[in-house]
Amino acid sequence: MSGCHDPAAKLICRERIKGIMEKLVLFGAGFYAEKALKLLEKEKIEAIFDNDPSKWGTRMEGIPVCSPEAEKRLLESSQVIISVSQRYQGQIIG
Repeated sequence: MSGCHDPAAKLICRERIKGIMEKLVLFGAGFYAEKALKLLEKEKIEAIFDNDPSKWGTRMEGIPVCSPEAEKRLLESSQVIISVSQRYQGQIIG
């Protein structure tokens, strides 16, 4: 998301995401997820995963926030995972 701060970069990000046909999942339900939800087409986002148990069962912009372990099948079957959490990026990608 670091390249999507200026208006031109945001437009490029949106255009790239529009070309993705699969459902998206986000990892991280914090500040950067809020920013990502403003950039992305919300109807393509199936779920938001977070390691914080206090966020599980809540919703962000109508999208459910889930435990990565409880919904591991959905997480593993997702074609596109967008990390909006720098803290756990290695865990998500690795």
